[in-house]
Amino acid sequence: MVAGRSPPLSQTTHISTARPALSVWPPTSSGQHPQVRDNTSQSDLTLAEAGAGTSHAFTEGGAFGVIGGVAYSPGSALGEYRKHEDPISQGYLNELEAQLLLEQFHLHLNPIICLLDPILHTLDFLRSHSSLLLSSVLTVASKVFRPDLYPDLCVHVKTVLGRALAEGTCDIGVVQSLLLLVYWKQPRDRTGWLKIGICARMAHQLGLHLGRAVGALPDERTARLVFNAERTWYNLALFEKAYIPDSQLQDCEVWARENTEWHVGGDWQLACSLSHHIAPQLARITPALSVVQQTYELDQLDRFMEHHLQRWFSTERPSGLPETSMVVLKGWALEAAFRVKQTRLELFPSDDARSNAVFAAISFLEQMQLVASCGYLRFLQDNAAMTLSRVGLFFNKVFSDAPPALKSIIVRSMTNVHTFCTESANGDPEAAGALTARFFGRLLRSLKDTFLSNCNTDLDQTLTLDHEYWGHLFYSNDSQNGFSSGNLHSGTLP
Repeated sequence: MVAGRSPPLSQTTHISTARPALSVWPPTSSGQHPQVRDNTSQSDLTLAEAGAGTSHAFTEGGAFGVIGGVAYSPGSALGEYRKHEDPISQGYLNELEAQLLLEQFHLHLNPIICLLDPILHTLDFLRSHSSLLLSSVLTVASKVFRPDLYPDLCVHVKTVLGRALAEGTCDIGVVQSLLLLVYWKQPRDRTGWLKIGICARMAHQLGLHLGRAVGALPDERTARLVFNAERTWYNLALFEKAYIPDSQLQDCEVWARENTEWHVGGDWQLACSLSHHIAPQLARITPALSVVQQTYELDQLDRFMEHHLQRWFSTERPSGLPETSMVVLKGWALEAAFRVKQTRLELFPSDDARSNAVFAAISFLEQMQLVASCGYLRFLQDNAAMTLSRVGLFFNKVFSDAPPALKSIIVRSMTNVHTFCTESANGDPEAAGALTARFFGRLLRSLKDTFLSNCNTDLDQTLTLDHEYWGHLFYSNDSQNGFSSGNLHSGTLP
């Protein structure tokens, strides 16, 4: 999710409405498999001899099996004191509480991120294979469903994670734990960007970017272990697309169709998410390009997003996405479509471009209101805060030039965001929803002198801008859009 520097845009760049296959993982039936690394050493890989370098045979080893010649072994240094890392054995909660939290995680949180396999990642599996991943799952679930357990579990998982990193443990369980802890981190936790960087390094060390080093998948357990590793790589691509080029990604929709009885429903969600990840293309459309090419690229992206929305969210042609995915992913797709309109307005200002961008933003906010009414917004954390607040700053920027009717629509929309974010926080002042509500409250107050004095709004007059949270959240994500930490102080807004 951290935006990175993109290579120059080629004069021949073309964005088609149908994403091409970008596979270095040929379909299993092809009989062709990418070569795994031949420089594996015992110093940096656990159980490397099980399949390193030349073997394409699948051998289950510990938690997640051999992928690209690398396995996690229960006999590793981390495993020697696993009992001291099990939160159940240590008395942080009992087994029944852990089972209930795991069920809540698989029912409500995992569908948001689509990282784990509910059939594979049972309580027994996690306890016997990865105390860190178990601790991470229970910690993020307790954050939402058992806040009384969260503080102690949070301290515990930090200890276990710190020990794993200090020991140099590198396995898929560590990568998955880091992804979970980043997505559902505390709002003021400033380690998210660093943890994603560690994930990217670990994934490459594990060889996930090299693809599958096995032939036909012989049985269900083997398939689930292999898909688990590949699913983790796709998730990481969504977190950190800047450092995972398309050349290292198989076409996710093709992947999700493979052995569908052993995939999980969320794999379609990953395919949908990756198919509209257009941030790199947008970042390359700058004034450095000719006007003709800027217009061409924006038109291509507009058509691509129209096709994407029709392909995945049309009521006439159901895509097969789960209900949660349909609601949430349509929101992200509409946000991507808005960013195309916003970029067009920045490059080619006009009344029509402003109106189109505003209404695209409102379409996204209306979908997020539906997300909130379905109870999903409180699960989305920083992702929702970032996208909603980006729209808020856009409204603040274009407000002064908007005609009166459009100003009224903007204020009404911003007030709705303030309301549903406040409700989603459920009284927790440190929830991402509460922080977002305070952000919109501040933006609305900044417009008061020009418009709000004539409107009926019921905003808390003590709302404050949470500088530290927003400054860190957007420090490396959207500095080009006015989100750098230095320009969110009170003096910046009217």
